[in-house]
Amino acid sequence: MYWLYLDLSDLALSINASEPSSQPQALIEQQKVTHVNQSAKMLGVQSGQSLIMAQQLAPSLKIATFNGHEITQKLHQLAIELLELTPKVTVVSTHGLLVYSEGMESIYPTIQQHLRALLTAIRQQQLPVDGVAALSAPLAIWLARQRHTQKDLPRILLRADQCSLELAYSQLPVSMVTELADMGLTSLTMLLKLPRTELRSRFGQELLNYLDQCLGKCPINYQWQQPIRQFTRKLTLNYEATQSDQLSHSCWQLTYSLAHYLRTHQLACQCLTLQLHYRQRLTETLMINSVQLQHKAETWQTLIDLQLDYLQLPEPVIALTLQSGPCQPVQSHRYDLWHNEESHTDTNFLDKLSQRIGPNNIFYLNHCDTHLPEQASRLTALSQKEQPAEPPLSLPQRARPLWLLTEPKPISGNSFVCLDQPELIELEQHGIRVIRSYQRVVFNHSGAQGWAFYAPKATPAGWWLHGWFA
Repeated sequence: MYWLYLDLSDLALSINASEPSSQPQALIEQQKVTHVNQSAKMLGVQSGQSLIMAQQLAPSLKIATFNGHEITQKLHQLAIELLELTPKVTVVSTHGLLVYSEGMESIYPTIQQHLRALLTAIRQQQLPVDGVAALSAPLAIWLARQRHTQKDLPRILLRADQCSLELAYSQLPVSMVTELADMGLTSLTMLLKLPRTELRSRFGQELLNYLDQCLGKCPINYQWQQPIRQFTRKLTLNYEATQSDQLSHSCWQLTYSLAHYLRTHQLACQCLTLQLHYRQRLTETLMINSVQLQHKAETWQTLIDLQLDYLQLPEPVIALTLQSGPCQPVQSHRYDLWHNEESHTDTNFLDKLSQRIGPNNIFYLNHCDTHLPEQASRLTALSQKEQPAEPPLSLPQRARPLWLLTEPKPISGNSFVCLDQPELIELEQHGIRVIRSYQRVVFNHSGAQGWAFYAPKATPAGWWLHGWFA
């Protein structure tokens, strides 16, 4: 048995690339650089640097925010697609995919054939990927990390002593790697030559466990990617339907079969595809979407009938095909903030409204995980697959004003007293990012608390009021 690791460390840059490869680009997260392309590396920009230092090294650096949720979703999508080639695939953080070869010996006689098949499937989507094979999962990840900077290493490593794996690229804690380096131990080969008793007394059992995992002596349990269940059923009509209302009964048969499938598997889905097969014309496809997961035949039939009401058939229909989107485990109860069971009235209303005016004309307010206040929320169309995001986890340590003024207003520096120390905040106004020093102030005449900043280069120069506290 062997393990394959598909390294997709540059996937985030590939998805966010909006400029030619010659343009230096970087992704940031919490003011730290997480990914850089080759052009930026040549200018000295590296992962882990602060944004300010990166901009000083490369003034023309193009910056985008790293979206870990988007990358994870893409990796899960790739993992599902690879299930057609290999049965055991799992996502490793936001960097790659791990594949176990169990049961693949009869399909792929050699490791090279197995690895080549997986790499080809991903590269056909124009995505950057590299792949390695090793006798254990940690060893494969270790080899891929080092190959990311040293391409002369082998792709297949079935013995730990076949090449020099540097500890700096392992998954050991940085503090432990530094301590080992101070002792002159910089590679896996050096560690394996030392007595285990001395390593345990100096570094604890954690180091020995990791070495055993690399050598395949200690198994690791992974949560393997599961295939997406989908319902598909084709119904050949006993008659040729010339009007859309003649399709209602046949659609009811299909939705009843769908509901039976979902009920027996305890699943629900959020979208359906209804294909109309004409006698001579090409097949026509209708998309039926719901705001939330549905599993009842009555609900889906109502949404289908709403689309059939305004449908004009260009010629007789001879067959129908109903296919569900990805099915997920059904949610039995949903509750609001006061622990009352949530009503489905609003959901049903949005479902019916979207069938009438189109999901592109219905919007909801979505949170954005960003430190820029002006970009913390946006309108997202109901038709988009993106689900409402959770509010940012990194909440500000200080209080924020309840009311922000549309435009800051100049105020006199003698009319208030500052209540706290300055706080540097980055904002975006009219497409330009600015950094200001904000303070909470209290006005002498009214006692009201405001949010103000000092701008020496503004017109007029001095203090400006930007918001009010409750």
